[in-house]
Amino acid sequence: MGPNGLVEDQHGMSKIAVDFYKSLFAEEKRADISLGSGFWNSDELVSDLENDMLSVPFTEKVIKEAVFGSYAEGGS
Repeated sequence: MGPNGLVEDQHGMSKIAVDFYKSLFAEEKRADISLGSGFWNSDELVSDLENDMLSVPFTEKVIKEAVFGSYAEGGS
């Protein structure tokens, strides 16, 4: 069931899944949480390159691959 009623086509189902995961992993603004500046040791920090790679927005293609790749293939 989608937000606008019953969905029976593959495109509609894919859109629901993509929208769900986009909202699940969306950035949440929370000003009430903070860590002290010395909380992490310098060797535990994410490098600028790692941060750039982690900060890239999710594309619909990546989300779709993750969702559809998470189902077990075949049975045992």
